[in-house]
Amino acid sequence: MLLLAVVAPSAGASVFAWKVSKSPLAGYPATTAVTSVDATVTLPTFTCKSKSDAIASELAVIDTDTDEVSGAIIAMGCPSKKSSLYLAEIAVEGTASLPEVTLNPGDTVVMSTTCGATGTTVTIDDTTTDTSGQATSSTASACAAVFIGDGGLEKGKGSATAPLPSFGAIDYTDVTVNGDSFVSAAPTATNYFEGKKATITTGAIASDGTDFTTTQG
Repeated sequence: MLLLAVVAPSAGASVFAWKVSKSPLAGYPATTAVTSVDATVTLPTFTCKSKSDAIASELAVIDTDTDEVSGAIIAMGCPSKKSSLYLAEIAVEGTASLPEVTLNPGDTVVMSTTCGATGTTVTIDDTTTDTSGQATSSTASACAAVFIGDGGLEKGKGSATAPLPSFGAIDYTDVTVNGDSFVSAAPTATNYFEGKKATITTGAIASDGTDFTTTQG
């Protein structure tokens, strides 16, 4: 399963392709200067309809100096119809790594990224299992866009987006940008399309300015 391709601009399937009509993304992109972004996701239970099913929860930023993407990815995939797999991936300035984070359904996972003159740091912290992973780059970064939500994963050789498993809904909470509530960054909701059909819809940001849910079906 190729994970990084879903967030790498060179792959043609960037999480920052939110201006493309009917894209495989559900969540909130925002164009704003970013020094820090944090989001907590509750991992859903999911079931597999085929061994190619996959979806990911993502927090990603783009560095306008290098045009590279950095972010945290929690992939939910299907090695077979009868088994499911959670996998953490971190991308920093386009370079991917697979931290050893223990992930289970129902876990609370904090994803975070910082950008600035001292470089970029991405962290995935499963507070339920008390395991975490982190990657950094010392190259100065100037991040100017962010996406938080669900992203499609490529299947096979990357010529198509993997079909979705059945997961119901994914809750994102305590989302902040630069220490302020997510709503202050003026994000705009996007829905996930498979072909012409919207198969994951993004709910409104709650009154606290930090929480939202993506719902399948």
